[in-house]
Formats: sequence, structure tokens, C-alpha cells
Amino acid sequence: MSTPHVSGAALLLWNSYPTCSAHEIRDALEQGAEDFGAVGRDDYYGNGILRYWASEQYLMDTYACGFKNPKPLIVCNGPVVDHEGATGQSVVCSVSSSLNYTGTANLSCPDSPQGVTCSAITPSQITLTAGATSSVTVGISVGTNQEVGSYPLKIRAEDTTDNTLAHISTISVEVIPAFDVACTPNLLSIREGGPEEVVSCTVSSNEGFSGPIVFSCPPDGALTCSLFSTPTATLVAGGS
Repeated sequence: MSTPHVSGAALLLWNSYPTCSAHEIRDALEQGAEDFGAVGRDDYYGNGILRYWASEQYLMDTYACGFKNPKPLIVCNGPVVDHEGATGQSVVCSVSSSLNYTGTANLSCPDSPQGVTCSAITPSQITLTAGATSSVTVGISVGTNQEVGSYPLKIRAEDTTDNTLAHISTISVEVIPAFDVACTPNLLSIREGGPEEVVSCTVSSNEGFSGPIVFSCPPDGALTCSLFSTPTATLVAGGS
């Protein structure tokens, strides 16, 4: 019985946004569905449980055909890959007029994830005429000791006189370690009370990281590091 329900929802959504393609309508229905059963699509629940309003919101946030009102559109390049504590990354976003929008838009970063922020948006306000496109640069900072992972950073373009005329673009910020450590050999067999073994380790800079580092071995039961040939080092971008 799911076919008539989904068909009806597709008809209603397409009727509300007639300039959308069949692919865009289908994508919105699939992305707006609540996953059920096995993770992802499966033979029992398909793409999940239909959620019309979530599908409509996805269509409005993702595709130009989903805009009922004229508004500034913003599209940002990405993803951005950076290391913990970085402040020098930036991404370029294009802000353009939709459906003959003419007005002034403010640029902002709403609801930034903790530890990943916009350090600056230049310019932070632009004026658009019908059919015009402008570029803005968004600086991105990653907090010190930020956990490695992917963080969604939203960039919002909003009309200065009507905040309902707004569009959001999401940048994926991939946070990686500032540097990598590789040791050889990585597996040792040491008998109790036996002589010490020597391990050679290489530290490599990631994504432009440069700065001093200190080597240490956190306590781990009866295992200890007796000596570092170089207890400190200074990395340069791209070096090891």
C-alpha cells in the first residue's frame, strides 16, 4: 500500500514546485524519509518512512527549483580539510539572484558547530541586481584539540529587510590530526627484564601545519620509554 501514498506525496510536492525535475522530486522524497529497519535502503522498508514536510524542506534547501519566493542564493565550494588549531583556511562562496531577486543580503554563519567557526566573511554584505552574481570569502577556524571528524558549517545569505528571503549553503569541514606519527617496527616482542628495544618514528605535518612538538610516552603499566633521541622538534608545512 505504500505506492499510492508515495505517489500522492510526489504529486503534491511536484504541484507545489512545478519547475523541479523528476530526479529532484524523487531525491527530496528519499532524503526526507526516516530510515527504518536496516541502515540505508533495504528490501523491507525501501528508503524508509515517508515524511512530506522534511522532503519539502530538503527540496527548498537543496535545489533552486524549491524557492517559492525570490531570494539570494548562496553556493559554497567544499569540502574543507584542515587540522586542529588551524586558522588560515578559507572557502569561496557565490551569491546570486534567484527569480529576479534584487536587494541587499547579509552573510552570516548560524549555528556553527562547537570548535569550527567562521573567522571572517568578506564582504559580509552584498547588493544584488536581477541576474547578478557576487563572490564572498569565508575564513574558517578550527579549535585547538578539536576532535577529528566531519563538521557541517552553515553559511546563510539573508535579505536585509525580510529574513524569510534567505538561503543556506552547508560546507563540510573535515578536521584531521595536525600531524601523523609512524613508528617502525610497530610490533615488538620483549621478554620480561630483557634489554630495551629501539623504535624509529617519523612525524609528518598535515595540511600546512607548522610549529613545535614535544614527544612523550603516556604511562602504560610496566611499559616505559627510557629515552628519546630528540625530545622536541619543530615541523614545517609539508615536512617530517
